[in-house]
This record gives sequence, structure tokens and C-alpha cells, in this order.
Amino acid sequence: MLLAPLAAIAWSTVEYCDVYVGPEKVFTVTNTAVMSAFDRAENISSHIQALLANPKTDPEHLSIRQSIDGVPVIMLDNVAICGVTSEDSAAFGKSPQAVAADWMNSLKTKMLETKLKAAPSPTKSAKESKTLNEHAVLLLFLEIGVLLLASLCFGELMVRLGQPAIIGHILAGIVLGQTFFGNFFPDVSVQLFPQDSSQSKLIEAVS
Repeated sequence: MLLAPLAAIAWSTVEYCDVYVGPEKVFTVTNTAVMSAFDRAENISSHIQALLANPKTDPEHLSIRQSIDGVPVIMLDNVAICGVTSEDSAAFGKSPQAVAADWMNSLKTKMLETKLKAAPSPTKSAKESKTLNEHAVLLLFLEIGVLLLASLCFGELMVRLGQPAIIGHILAGIVLGQTFFGNFFPDVSVQLFPQDSSQSKLIEAVS
């Protein structure tokens, strides 16, 4: 009988744990009779991350619906994300509906921010596409011409010296690379063979 009050106090202990969208805290949940606050928060956070991984997810479709037992449930279209229990309501001193509204608004804000950060910049994509069309292709032909001309000249030189032409081709690559051309004529080398990703991929494809 002496242990009964202590057991009741232990049973009524409220746990708290935060739910996150990426590194950002969204809201705090409490434990239930069957799940700790930590496990509950982990499940909700994982569920939210899975929804965000889907490019078709629209945070504007978040809503609150009442379950059969009267618990407010935050929904995304027809997918349930989490419900607000009586423990949550008592812990925060608000009605379950008010807590659900606070959680949904915070979740919508963070999900929209995350989707916006993950979206590619249209301006940047258009700029890269314009650069590729107007300049990169012309530069690619110039690079190929210089490489072929150097290979032809060095190959012919090696043949005249009684050596295989392939040695001249290899020598042309060394001379036009960073070992010689890049060290002695760095400005010209950068202009002719830029190291940006789009241009280097083009010349790699031809190679």
C-alpha cells in the first residue's frame, strides 16, 4: 500500500521530446500510455522526412481531421502524420484542437522552407543552359582543333625522328596539359581549357 502512491506518480510522469524537419525543431510531443515521447517523436520525424522526399508532396495540403475517437489528426492529403492526445493537450494547457492547429502551422512553415531550399534555381539553370549553347560548344570545337593539330604536329615530328607516331601524341597531351602549358601559360590555359564542370564534361565525353 505504501508503494501505490509512488507507482501512481511514476505512471503520471510526463515525458517530452522534439519533432524535427531536418535540423529544425517543429513542435514537442509527450509520451502516451503505450509509447515513450522519444519513440513517438522519432516516428513522426521519420514520417515527415519520407513525405518531404517525395517531390509531389505539397505542404499546402496539410489539414486537421477528427478521428473516430475524437482525436485531432494532422493530415497531408489522405496520409496521417500525427494525432494530438489528451496528454499533449494537458501538458501545453490548450485544447487538442488548438495544439493541433499550432503544430500544423509550424509544420507547414518548416516543410515549405525545406522544399524551397531543395528546389533548383530557375535563373541559374537558364543561365547555365544559355552559356552551354552560346559559348561552350564553340570552345569545345576550338579545344578539339588544338588537340588534333598538336597531335598531328608532334606525331609527324616523331615519325621524322624514326619513332612511332603514338609517342608524339602522348607528348602533345603532356605539353598541352598542366605540366607544361598550365605552368608556363596559366592564363591562356584557363581560357582554352576551363576547369568548370560543364566544359570539362564536354571534353571528357569527346575523349
